[in-house]
Amino acid sequence: MANKSLWKDEYLIDIYELAKGGAKEKTISKILGISPATFVVWERKKPLLRMVLEKGRKEFRIRKKKHGENVIADFVFNGLTPEMKKVWKRLNRADKVRGSKNVIDAILEGKGKPFRQHLFLYAFINGNYSLTGACKRVGISVRTFDVWKTEPEFQQLFKHVQECKKDFFETHLINLVRKGSEAATIFSMKTQVADRGYNEKSRIDVNVSGVVQHQAFPFEEIRQYLSSECQMEILEACRKRKMIESTTVPLLPLPKKSPVEAMWEAKARYKAERERKAKMEGESIEAVFEEKREEGEGRAKMEGEE
Repeated sequence: MANKSLWKDEYLIDIYELAKGGAKEKTISKILGISPATFVVWERKKPLLRMVLEKGRKEFRIRKKKHGENVIADFVFNGLTPEMKKVWKRLNRADKVRGSKNVIDAILEGKGKPFRQHLFLYAFINGNYSLTGACKRVGISVRTFDVWKTEPEFQQLFKHVQECKKDFFETHLINLVRKGSEAATIFSMKTQVADRGYNEKSRIDVNVSGVVQHQAFPFEEIRQYLSSECQMEILEACRKRKMIESTTVPLLPLPKKSPVEAMWEAKARYKAERERKAKMEGESIEAVFEEKREEGEGRAKMEGEE
């Protein structure tokens, strides 16, 4: 089986094209079929990869700025009100200032939640679909974004943006496949035509019908069918289990035996001791009888010889 973490020089072309299309490290590593950690190691050890990555990102920024290729971002920006556009330009300048969080809060003070939500959507698209970056740009936390997602109106807008994001990456992935990228072709086959057998993982569908019933019996109902030794082992195992579970909370004292457990354990110990003594006494009586019998046989034999 091929080692997916093995470097190939042809990856440089794929990485350049993906970075040129605005893909982040996580997306690039996924398309190449490697883990993000492996990509970080490559980036640290291979200067040529860093150079190609930076060159692709630079071309993406230039193209987005001069040629307006980011049609989605331009469409959303044109849909903003004049006041929103003016505030966005101020936010861009504030992002470069130390302590920008306080500056952003001051700029957006009194603007209202819908105002921030529309700026957030534009920041999300314009920032290559970075959630944390968009939250930082409009001065909110990820938790606030999670609350917004529960609102039907914002949820519908964000869902539309997510579909645009998928279209964005799909377009660049198709372009890579058209250019003959091996990694992009393999990734597309695994994800788009997996139903035709182009998948390394086996999928198993398990359909279970009916009701699974579990039935447990109290110890008091079955103890009469157990020997004394078995009863003592079960009680001791239950006590140890409770002690092990209690160790997960060191501040609480170790559990003590309940009165019922102590009673049954005492009864089982007493019964086992009685059985042990009876067995020993039975063995000793049988030994005496055996000794008497042998003695009688010996005496009868001696008398017969005389």
